[in-house]
Amino acid sequence: MGKSAVGMLLSSALICGMYRELRLQKKRTADYDLLKKQNEYYKIRYEEMEKQWEKLRRIRHELGNRHILALSYVENRRYEELGKLCRSGIEELGAALPVINTGNIGIDSIVSFKLRQAAKQNTGVEREIRLAGKVLIGDADLNSLLGNLFDNALEACARIPADERKICFKLSSDETAFYFQMANRFDGRLKRGRKGELVTVKGDRGRHGIGLKTIKRIVVKYQGELWERQEESWFAIRGILYFENGERES
Repeated sequence: MGKSAVGMLLSSALICGMYRELRLQKKRTADYDLLKKQNEYYKIRYEEMEKQWEKLRRIRHELGNRHILALSYVENRRYEELGKLCRSGIEELGAALPVINTGNIGIDSIVSFKLRQAAKQNTGVEREIRLAGKVLIGDADLNSLLGNLFDNALEACARIPADERKICFKLSSDETAFYFQMANRFDGRLKRGRKGELVTVKGDRGRHGIGLKTIKRIVVKYQGELWERQEESWFAIRGILYFENGERES
């Protein structure tokens, strides 16, 4: 074998080794980003719960004083002030409670947080949640799945005028599976990869495509199914996560 052939073999081996290392590095970076994002969600969930309980404790402490003041307003027929006092208490209580309360912490925490984000972004949200019995999906997986669904929808809405922003999402479950659907308005731009898969329209595809991959990874983990649909200015994604021993939808 000539020197040139040996050199080519060595070069090929070196290139293959470098390519494998780059792929491993990219996977490690993606795993790190995913773990970091999950940790951020847990931190947010803990802080939100702490704030809510602190507000509820304060409201409970002040109830006695409020009742005394309310009674005074009634005795002196100061009904306008009484109405303001009642409205103020209702608003404080509403701000202290979670936006939704299904009893499933993996769902309630992340959905409540994302609904508040949507309100700050001036994005209208229609929601329907019907859970029958216990949802046999891990809290961490629910947190990641719903968090990434909302992130993608909110990012798409952020690229269109405020008066056009809208999200519709549905969650439901039965004894065999968990069902989800997320639909959002968008600017009509969708990019597909070489295999027809949906990819991010943001510049840094390697990092920003993590959300899409995470959704698919969780669906695969629960031997589920995923569908995508585009209709004019709407994009929808829906899926099923099967519980253990659950029957597949025909």
